[in-house]
This record gives sequence, C-alpha cells and structure tokens, in this order.
Amino acid sequence: MGTNKSSIDLEGANQGLDAQGSSPSPASGPEFSPFEAPWSAPFDRRRFLQIVGASMAMAGLAGCRPKLAERIVPYVKAPEEILPGDPLFYATALTLSGYATGVLVKSETGRPIKVEGNPDHPGSLGATDVFAQAAILGLYDPDRSQEVRLNGQKSNWSVFVAAAQKEFARLKSQQGKGLAILTETVTSPTFDAEIQSLLAELPEAKWYCYEPFNREVVFAGAKLAFGVEKEPLYRLDNADVIVLLDSDFL
Repeated sequence: MGTNKSSIDLEGANQGLDAQGSSPSPASGPEFSPFEAPWSAPFDRRRFLQIVGASMAMAGLAGCRPKLAERIVPYVKAPEEILPGDPLFYATALTLSGYATGVLVKSETGRPIKVEGNPDHPGSLGATDVFAQAAILGLYDPDRSQEVRLNGQKSNWSVFVAAAQKEFARLKSQQGKGLAILTETVTSPTFDAEIQSLLAELPEAKWYCYEPFNREVVFAGAKLAFGVEKEPLYRLDNADVIVLLDSDFL
C-alpha cells in the first residue's frame, strides 16, 4: 500500500510538469482565474507591504510621549489611615450643569483612582453616569497647566498678581467696560453673591454662563409651556401614567 501511495503522489506531481520536466510557463495559460484581477500597481506586493508596515510604525510613534524621570519614595512618617493595598473612600460631590451628585471616591495611598455613586445620597442612590466616571481623568491630564506662564515662558504668582492688579485698576476706571466673566452654571449662593458684588463694583462688566452639556432645550420647553425659563420639578408620585416623548428625565 505504501508503494501505491508513492506512485499516486508522483503521478500527481508529474501532471504539473511539461515534456521537458519543467513547470508550465505563464504563456501556456492565464495566471489568474476569471474571478481574480491582476495586480496593476507600479510596484510589487512586497514593496506594498513594506510601505504599509512603515506607515503603521510611524503612526504608532506619533502617539508616544517622552518618558519623564520620576522618583518613587516611601513615606518618612506614614499617616495612620494610609496602608498600601488598603484603599480609602471619601464622600464628596461632583457638579454637572450646576447640580451636585453625591459620590464616593476610592483613593489608593493618596491618589483618587475610582468614582462610584453614594448609596446614601438622593441624587445618585449608588449609581453614576459617564460624566462622573470620566471625572477622574481630569486629575491626571498630562496637558494640565503645572505652573504660571507668561507669553509661553515660566513665570510665578507674584508676576501674575502684579499684572492682574494693574489690569483691574484700568477696568475699574472704566467701570468694567470690556470685562467679560465666563463661568459654568452657578447654583452656589456664595459664589453667586461674589459675582454680584463684583458686578456691582464694575457695572459695565458682562457675566456669561456656558456648559458643554447644557439644559437650554429644557428651559426653552418650560418657556413654551409656562412662559418662563425655569427648571421643572416633576411630582411623579401624583402621576398615574408617564409618557416620555424625546425626553429622558427619568
């Protein structure tokens, strides 16, 4: 049986040879089947793969950052409540569009690493949204300003305070004309009182509030329905049926 198998393999191999014992030339038949298109590029496949590989390598290098030298040193006198591997949780609040949501922040050796909802807070009841989860990234943004800079050069707070005092003296002489204050939505009575005090001293100044994710549509709907731009408060306990049309207030 072994001899027959060998003869069959040899016969199959001989079918691919011509009378001189060599492989058939490309001229003897089409190189590609009718369902395959020939390679029409001005370079061969090997050169194409080289170019693609080099492009991918350059794209990977473009996303690399220089590694900065850092020193990791232990505490000289460690706080009693901090133990490596034993995280601490702090109850705090995150604001979005002027509204605070109670959260718990997980901290590992003094570094916040995770945000979770506070089950004891009525605004979260232990849940979080995408904004709360992403808030932790703002603490470790490598593009955050690390120092005071003037015209692109390293400076200090004394220079900033001196320049600010000079500029505010000029604005005060003009009753604040040309001064624009841009803030997020303000719901803090203390902060609002400070802004109002500044506007009273500089009556020509302007105060603008802006949020990337705002509730302008909600205010516009309230004005359309009730004639005033107010934040609606829903009394769901008095409702028998709730119908939502392009709204996600639940």
